[in-house]
Amino acid sequence: MATALEHYNAAEKILADTENLFGKQYMEAEVAAVFVAQAQVHATLALAAATALNVGEGGEDYERWRRTASVEAETLARQDAERAA
Repeated sequence: MATALEHYNAAEKILADTENLFGKQYMEAEVAAVFVAQAQVHATLALAAATALNVGEGGEDYERWRRTASVEAETLARQDAERAA
């Protein structure tokens, strides 16, 4: 089972990868539609979890949500790695 943030990041990654491959014509439209549907499921699960979390401003969960929603997943991963070092 994935966390809300993992679902959000998965949706972002699937969409970016699909856009890249479909844009370069390495992927058929039908295949791209399957990936977009998978991204939608991840996005819906992330939204449900964020709504249920209802943390308001403040706290670590709120800060991670704010950062995840405002920067690309790779940037967030790099920032987390730098903090852990």
